[in-house]
Order: sequence, then structure tokens, then C-alpha cells
Amino acid sequence: MLKKAGEILGYLGLILLFVVGTVALITDYIDDYNLLNAEKEEATIVGKTAEKGLFLSPAYYVKVDLNGGKEEAPFKGYLNRISKKQMKNLQVGDKINGFSTDKDFSTIRDFLFDSIFYLLGITVFGLLALALVFAVILEIEVVDRFFTRLDETRGAKFLWKIIGRCCTVLAIAVVLYFSTRYLSNLLHKIVPIAQTKTEALITEKHADISYKEYQDSAYEFTLEFTSQTGEKIRVVKAVTRHTYNKYEIYEKLPISYRNSDPYDLFVQGTSEIDLLNMMTYTEWMLYAMLLLILFGIGFFYFRKGKSKHNEKQIIES
Repeated sequence: MLKKAGEILGYLGLILLFVVGTVALITDYIDDYNLLNAEKEEATIVGKTAEKGLFLSPAYYVKVDLNGGKEEAPFKGYLNRISKKQMKNLQVGDKINGFSTDKDFSTIRDFLFDSIFYLLGITVFGLLALALVFAVILEIEVVDRFFTRLDETRGAKFLWKIIGRCCTVLAIAVVLYFSTRYLSNLLHKIVPIAQTKTEALITEKHADISYKEYQDSAYEFTLEFTSQTGEKIRVVKAVTRHTYNKYEIYEKLPISYRNSDPYDLFVQGTSEIDLLNMMTYTEWMLYAMLLLILFGIGFFYFRKGKSKHNEKQIIES
């Protein structure tokens, strides 16, 4: 009896800890992003651009004017993130809906992507608190008997089995999401089907050198070109150190872009040195690890399914 009471008190203490953590994160999230004072706002698009790294598809942004052209200078805010679909449908001069807080304009995607760590922390702490609440409920004898009928093992084990499976599915989904994005970009790079080759003008160069000069330093070109449909495209493209040192501002860079999305471009003439440069990035190592994990998961379930199939054949024979 005392042991069970101690377990319940331990659960309650952890529940209180995670609930307090969840509430604190939610409060900080609301304060940092001034959500309580956010008002719906409509802004005019004055520019479109995209940012593309070395390993993933591009992120899309617009520059907006909150003044509606009434003042001499447009609103000097940050670039606002939008979706790929919006990038295709919206043009300079169109209106875009969002939220304004103290003269700052944000889209829904700005809130989601900029606050990803807040949202992740709130989700994890909230789920842990919920799981512990269920654990306390299972300490009630009537509830435990109900779950015991659903499974031959003890009721608590049955619930934790469900939670474990949910966590496994969530982890696999995260690995699949990032792995498929990386593989998709790699496939379009290696197999340039439905792509147009052209040259882009380098209008700006930017380098962010880390203390490890040959590892995780960022090199970017701001590229401008006209697509085959006559649209003026501007992309901030990450490049390798070798490519960065090879070209100067106002030189032409040979590229190819996907016909379905001219902002999704690839630098032509990748050499062995460029490949070696890319392999020094922690980001590349992360994607390589995710692919290994994905392969391992697939191999595990393949062996598991094959083992069950063999056991079934043995039983039937």
C-alpha cells in the first residue's frame, strides 16, 4: 500500500513538473511573439525571393509594404516566409494576409517556423504530462482491471505499449520527412529531368566563416535570372567554398532550374572538390545518419516480417 502511494506521489510530482514547464513555455511563446496584441493585417507584396541551401529544397519569402504606398518608404521589415503554392500564385503588387504586432508583420508560416523549438517543447512536455496522468489513472484498481481485460499483461504495460508505439511511429515519420526531402533534392540534382539550363548573374556574395574554416562555414551567392516564362527570379543560393572562391560579383554562374519551380535551382559543373566540401558539413552528416537509420528500420521490419512468415510456415507444416 505504501509502495503504491509512493508511486502515485512520484507520478504527481512529475506531472506538476511537466505541467509547469508546459505553461512556462506557452507563456514565454505568447510574450516573445506578442500574440495577445497580434491583429489581422493585409500587406502588399513588393518583392519575392527564395533561399536554397546545399541539401534541401528552397524556402520561399516575400517582402511586404504595410504602408500601402502612402508613405515614401515601404515597411522595412524582415522577409516573410510563405508556402510553395503561395509563391506560385502570388505576384508583386498582390495582397497577402498575416498578423501585425507593433509594426512587425508575420505570416502563419513565420509563427510556425520561427517558434519551432517553442512548439516542440510544448508538445513534448504536454505529451509527457498527459502520459503520466494516464499512468496515475491506471493505478485505480477498476481502470487497471478494464485494461487488463484488453491485454493479457497488466493494464499499465498495455498503455505504455500503446504510447511506445505512438512514439515509434512519430520518430519514423520525422526520419522519413527529412530523409525524403534530402533524397528528393539529390535526385533532382543527379537526374536533371524537366529542367532548363541558363546562366544567373551573381549580384551579391556573402561568407560566414566559422572557427573551423573548412567545416560548417556558410557561403552564399545572391543570383538573379529570367525564367523561360519571362519571370524575374531572385534566389539566395548556398554554394561550396570551392565554388564561392571561383566566381566574383557580376559574373555569370551556370545553373539549371526545375521547370515546375524556377526557384529550385542547381549549380552546374559540380566537381570532386565540391563534393568533398559538402561532406565536411554537419548537416550532410546528419542526413547521412538519417538515411542509415531509415535503412536500419526498413531492414529490421523486413527481418521481423520474414521471421514471422517462417514461423507460420513451420507451425502449418
